[in-house]
Amino acid sequence: MLESNRRLLLAALIPLLIVFGIIATYARAASSGTAGLPTISVTEIPVDTVAANDTATIAWTSTDATSVTCAVDGGAASACVSPKSLSGLGNGNHSLTIAASGDRGSTSTTVKWAVAGAPTITPTAGPGASTTSTLVSFSWTATAATSQTCSLDGASASSCTSPVTINGLSVGSHSFTATVSNAVSSASKTWNWTITAAAPAPTPPPAPTPTPPSPTPPPAPTPPPAPAPSSAPSVQAPTAPSSYSIPAGAVRVTNSAELTAALNGQPSDIVLADGTYDSSSTFGNYNGHRLYAEHLGKAVLKAGLAMGGNFGPKTTLVRGITFDVSSGSKVLGGGIVHVWGPGGDNAKILDCVFKGNWAIPYGVQALNSQGLVLQRSQFFNFTDVAARVSSNVQASYGSSTNVADTISDLSIDGVSRSTPGASDGTAEAGLWVGQPVKNGVSRIRVRNTAWSGIETANNSWDTHFTDLDIDMSGSKERNGVGIYMEHYTRNDVFERFVIRGVRMGIVGEWANPATGGKPAANNVTIRSGLIDAAGSKLSGRQAGVYLDEGTYQTTVTGTTFLNQNWAGISAFKSTGTNTFTGNTFQLASSGVSLSTDHY
Repeated sequence: MLESNRRLLLAALIPLLIVFGIIATYARAASSGTAGLPTISVTEIPVDTVAANDTATIAWTSTDATSVTCAVDGGAASACVSPKSLSGLGNGNHSLTIAASGDRGSTSTTVKWAVAGAPTITPTAGPGASTTSTLVSFSWTATAATSQTCSLDGASASSCTSPVTINGLSVGSHSFTATVSNAVSSASKTWNWTITAAAPAPTPPPAPTPTPPSPTPPPAPTPPPAPAPSSAPSVQAPTAPSSYSIPAGAVRVTNSAELTAALNGQPSDIVLADGTYDSSSTFGNYNGHRLYAEHLGKAVLKAGLAMGGNFGPKTTLVRGITFDVSSGSKVLGGGIVHVWGPGGDNAKILDCVFKGNWAIPYGVQALNSQGLVLQRSQFFNFTDVAARVSSNVQASYGSSTNVADTISDLSIDGVSRSTPGASDGTAEAGLWVGQPVKNGVSRIRVRNTAWSGIETANNSWDTHFTDLDIDMSGSKERNGVGIYMEHYTRNDVFERFVIRGVRMGIVGEWANPATGGKPAANNVTIRSGLIDAAGSKLSGRQAGVYLDEGTYQTTVTGTTFLNQNWAGISAFKSTGTNTFTGNTFQLASSGVSLSTDHY
């Protein structure tokens, strides 16, 4: 009986023991920490931008984690503990991904920051310690910079980009500071220079009074005093890019995609909002659109613009836009603005700035110049020609060819191959005019070109060039010719010019047998100018005007020649009548006023 009761008691207890065992198992599991996912709380992160030589430290806490790993910049993960310090990282964006794993799974978080080196600034151009010019230009290159500011004469700094040109400065001492900055630090370059008043040309001493005669013979008449030298002509400076009105009803675009879409539409006025516009290739204005920057210079194109085409309404225009291009793959035919085809007739390029960054051949390449208007624009740092207006197809004088309308108010600074002079005269000119220009070429300023300031060629006929300010003494000087008259320059007039720092002021190319023995320039008038060799760093003979073999019916009058060591004017093997009258010569001691020698 007793044994029977014991069996009944065990039978009743066994289910209860099983239940209590299960409960105990769950209780132990809960107390062991597997109830939830692990967590990570970041307690310390680097500043947004860390200096290149500093250490980035990241700290965190975690819960319910059995292991923690870290991966730098998406690399392989490895075990890590908090805090994690990182150094020696290169410039750029960086990240640390922290992953925590536990019995119930894993979680991760990523911390991001940037490393930046100190910015640097390297000057590439600026004025010398002393100058008489009231117009100065500065350029520089910067690395690791996120912003740039400039200050003139200690004034408040404002945002700027290289290059900077300043006009109308007063006589006296000046300073200009360019500062480049990023989140880490900044660097500056300051130019100091003095503008002095241009020294007046010296007046030669009067001819000596002859010795009094003896009483018997009559006294010799006193000769008149030598004429005072002509002063430099008054040359009008180019007008800078100027403000304008936006046409009513214009299509407004704000980014590259919208610009491309608008260019593909029907001819219209298109207004570009302030900002940067880029493309992997040239923007194509083939439908006669008229493009305006909403604010002068504030719409910046990082790719070129083709204007014209085989068809189109011949109404294409671009105005007020800054072009800043560094890749040859983003321009057509080497030109930032490329005008071509019948659709390019009557193209207008107004109030623009062109930056070639020593990588682009041409700022403007107008293969079709029929009716072209190019005005109030600035050009910086090209390899071949800042503005080239030529079909590059020679025509007989007076026959049918493209005729440009107007070229005026251009400021050009910097044209050279990487080795100055490497083009051997086929390029490296400031302005290249190869077509007649109906209303002339006026108010042109050229600086720092390797070969020539202005080149006339192909079909440069019946064109009046006035108010020319050319200085060839820049750092890229290689050939040092102010105006180079190539085949064929006919019936052109060059008037009111100042050409300084030149080995040769104006050159007429020779009667090359390859051209049928025809000289490059005939019936040309050169008047009312000044040509000064001072400042040229090139060795060898210097001449103000050199007319090579065959040049005829060319007039040089009313021009002052200064400091040439060989000749004021030389005419070699002239085949007709040339006229040289009313000129003033103040030459080096070895120079002669007129020569017939070969250079």
